[in-house]
Amino acid sequence: MNRSGRSLLEELSEVFLATDAHNATRHVQAGLVIRQIREIPELAAREAIVNGVAHREWGSSAPTIVEHIGRTLRVTSPGGFFGGVNSSNIITHPSQSRNAALTQLLADLKVAEREGIGVDRMVREMVRAGHQPPDIREISGPFIRASLVGDSLDQPWIAWLGSIEPKNESMDVYSLLLLRRLVTVGWVDAIQAAPLIQLTLEEARGAISKLSQANIDGRPLLIIAKGTPEGTEAVWRLHPAAAESLAAHDRTAGHIRGLPTRPEIARSYAQARGRISSTELGSLVGASPSNVGGVLKRLATEDVLAPSSTTGRGRGFYYKWIGPTE
Repeated sequence: MNRSGRSLLEELSEVFLATDAHNATRHVQAGLVIRQIREIPELAAREAIVNGVAHREWGSSAPTIVEHIGRTLRVTSPGGFFGGVNSSNIITHPSQSRNAALTQLLADLKVAEREGIGVDRMVREMVRAGHQPPDIREISGPFIRASLVGDSLDQPWIAWLGSIEPKNESMDVYSLLLLRRLVTVGWVDAIQAAPLIQLTLEEARGAISKLSQANIDGRPLLIIAKGTPEGTEAVWRLHPAAAESLAAHDRTAGHIRGLPTRPEIARSYAQARGRISSTELGSLVGASPSNVGGVLKRLATEDVLAPSSTTGRGRGFYYKWIGPTE
């Protein structure tokens, strides 16, 4: 689309049309309602393209490049991160546009937000569809590259999110990221949540607390794991009923979800928190402590855990993490 004599809006319109033409539509059923969803959510794709124009370095003659290859949309624009924004705070950092007048114009024309850079909306739309969050990074040049990978739509996940009450929880970017971690890792605490959702520790506690008030079919969405030492951060997992609800959606769709195994949960938990007991692991995986002791013993033979006492048993016994640090 390297034709001269056209306005920016005409360029954007043509790029949107080309992207839509290559962005397949899928039909997703939620209850009795059938919705059409793009492989790469339309709002996320448009935000990525608009951001590549609105926040680029206009002093550079390099173009903003939009590539749509297979199920991946990649937008590369000249200029690095600006005004204190970086990949670790891009969801929550206040917008610091180097092109304030252009950003205002696009907002007035309803093409983009006036404040913010739309990254939170990109993340929200991608995660709601069951995709990875957008990968937005600074590369040599400098350039900013945003990559949106539209893997196969996760229809059971979409349906499961639709069953959460209140409905706004499945539209909240922080809640979505927390839920994604709970399903893929098996647990979360505020220390792990803070960098994930790019908030302070206290704000992360608030985000988890807010999500814990939600429910599915009248049952709590989250529960607190047992056995954590007094004075440490609370650990949260999906309520068994919520986990079973997702599993039921998977079975209905014939979908096999790669859930974390007991050893994987034990390893990630112990590595992050420095310790783990059979009570903690049992609570995390919904099993009796006596049924998970073997998992911890096997990890000890792999030299990533060590017993807290020579007896290897007794009240208050736990394993210490001695493996590599994160």
